[in-house]
Order: sequence, then structure tokens, then C-alpha cells
Amino acid sequence: MYNKREWNLFPERGGDRITGSFVAAGMKIRAALILLCLGIIYFTENMVAGTVMGLQTTRLVTALGWLGLALLIWFLPRPRAAGRLRLQRLLRILALLCGVLYLIVMAIGGFIEGFGKSPYAFTPWAILSNFLSLAAVILGMELARAYLINGLPSRKPHLLIVLVSLFFLLPELSLSKLGGLKTLQQAVNFSGTTLMPGLSESLLVSYLAYLGGPLPALIYRAVVEGFQLFSPRLPNLGWVTQTLLGSIVPFACLILTQYLYQEAARELERSPAKKEGYGQWLSVSALSILIIWFAAGVFPFYPSVIATGSMEPLIHPGDVTILKKIDKEEIKTGDVIHFRKDNYFITHRVVEILDSRKYKTKGDNNEAIDLDPVALQQIKGKLICVIPKAGWPSLWLRSSSLQQVGSEENL
Repeated sequence: MYNKREWNLFPERGGDRITGSFVAAGMKIRAALILLCLGIIYFTENMVAGTVMGLQTTRLVTALGWLGLALLIWFLPRPRAAGRLRLQRLLRILALLCGVLYLIVMAIGGFIEGFGKSPYAFTPWAILSNFLSLAAVILGMELARAYLINGLPSRKPHLLIVLVSLFFLLPELSLSKLGGLKTLQQAVNFSGTTLMPGLSESLLVSYLAYLGGPLPALIYRAVVEGFQLFSPRLPNLGWVTQTLLGSIVPFACLILTQYLYQEAARELERSPAKKEGYGQWLSVSALSILIIWFAAGVFPFYPSVIATGSMEPLIHPGDVTILKKIDKEEIKTGDVIHFRKDNYFITHRVVEILDSRKYKTKGDNNEAIDLDPVALQQIKGKLICVIPKAGWPSLWLRSSSLQQVGSEENL
């Protein structure tokens, strides 16, 4: 890779190449202009669209905004990508292969869990409209991404890649989506099906843009998103499978692309430290997915945040309880159980077992026994341990959705 880049302020004229602080300052100004344009697009899409514009108008305005940004960047002096010129063709092939690999893995998941009908219309006008909208969005987004990654001077390019990847994840964190997360279960599902796969894909696309400019990034996104937009049948994956495949596959493609590029460029260092770095990336990715699975109750143990003081002094508001899925017939008097009542989960102690396999419960800090007995099918798990105060951030995020005393919702 280049340790020092040269910038051509007038590439169409073959002008002089200028290096130094003047060019760096110019690039920063142009990058700030691009960031301002991105901010206007995000603001329009999130704040204005939902209040004064309909769906079709929103799509049109958004597409025009991205197209305008693409035209602006096209006429700006463009920085070189960090990758070697002789390997640009390899990067485009790798981008194409990564997109195809993603589709193959998703198709395998679809064969296992089934396929569903596409939510998009397939009339001639709808196909043309969807194509133009998608083309404008990914063209503007990837030109901007490549410009920011390769145009901003940085001694730590990998840190810049991460920051840019997080920034371009913002469309997935729109206010309309975040506003629809009323419960922690919905937040966990959103993290698993949208946030983590989106971040994984954004890192891959940003790395492709860093090495090869916007074209490899455009190739990958065109393959993946084009299939999702124009295929009449799509994999209907459960959220666990979607979290696993959507997060792991792009991340594995990133590591594979990095390895093959460095091997081709004769820059791969076969030191233990380099190999350990790959292992750390994989470990972080796998650990993140395991945490989400644990929070959603995929494993026999799962957490729950306590919202009230009905079980004090054993459990305080903001504590996280670790519960175990058990054979409900083994429940004994004195056990603290986690059960559903209406749309809420409650953690109270069993004080009496009725003959009809129903349970009377009571909060340790409550004066009276709960009015309604708990049926066997309502019980989800049994208390194993308590982690003090670990749930305060989660409790704060969902405080507006709590409407009943003694109610907690699963993480």
C-alpha cells in the first residue's frame, strides 16, 4: 500500500501533483461538504419525510438527494484508493464473489427454513422505479464512502474505516425504526436482524472502498441488494439464523478479501501477531452473536431486567436476573419464577401450589398475594442468580414502555 499519497487537483488536465498541508486542508473542506450533504439527506429522510411527504414522494426526494451527491462528488478531484493499481481487477472480482457467496449462503438458509414472497411489486413501472431508486442511493452512498475513506489523511486508516462504517450505518438507525422499538425484546431483534448484519456489511464495503475506490463497493452492493429487490422469492429466515448468517458471512468475506489481497500484493506477514489479529476479529464477532442469542433466550439460561421493587430486598430495580428454563413440574414452594401476565413478564416467589397445577405467587416486598394464580403454561423460567444494577441502561431506554407495577420484560 502507499505510505504517502499524491493528489491531482486537475485530473482531467493532467495538472501538477501537489502534496502537503494545502492539499490536506482542501480535502478536509471537501469532506466536510460531503458530510453536510449526507446530514441534509439523513435529516430529510428521517425528520421531514414522515411529516409532510408520502411514501412515493419520500423515495423520490431521497433518490434525488443521493443522485445530487453523486454528481457533486463526480466533479470533485478524486483521491486515489489505497490499493495497488495492478490489483484493482482482483478487488472487483473479489467483490463480486463476496456478493455471490452471500446470496448462496442465504439461499441455503432459505432451503432449510423456507422462502417467502418478496414485499416489492413487480409491475414494469415498479421495477423501473425500484431500479432507479436503488441505483441513485448506492451510487451516492458509495461515492461518498470512498471519498471520505481515501480523501481524509489518517495515520490509522483502519480506525477511519471503522468510523466511516459506523457513520454509513445511520440509515439503518432511522428515527422511525428506533421509535418502533417499544420493548427490549424488539430492541434485541432489531440488533440481531438489522444492526449487527448492517455493521458487518458496512465494514466489508468500506474496506473494499478503501482498497479499490467506489467500484468494488458498488459491485458488492448491486449484487446483494439487487437480488433482494428483484427476486420474487426471498429466504424467510428466523431471526437467529438471520443474525448468524447476516453477521458472519460479510465479516468472513472481509477477512478473506484482506488475506487474498495481501497475498497477491506480497504484503501478508505470516507472523503470530497477524494470525492472532484475525482470531481476535472472529472472536469479537462470534461473542457478539452469542450475547444476542443469550439475551433472547436461545440458550437454557437467559436474562431479564427488573423494573420495580416488588422483590426487594432480594432484587432491586435495575438488577439483572439470570433465569433458567426448567421442567415446570419441578417447581417447588419458595422458588422465584419468571412468568407472563398479559403482555408483561413478572418475577415473583411461589407461596403455594394448588391442586390444579396452578401457583399462587407474591412479591417479597408486597403485602398481599398476587390476585390471579399462575398457570403452568405461563411460566418461563426459574431464578438462578442476580447481577446488581447491570440493567440500569436498559431500564432507562425502555422506561416509557413500562405501564404496570411488578412488570419486567426480557432482554
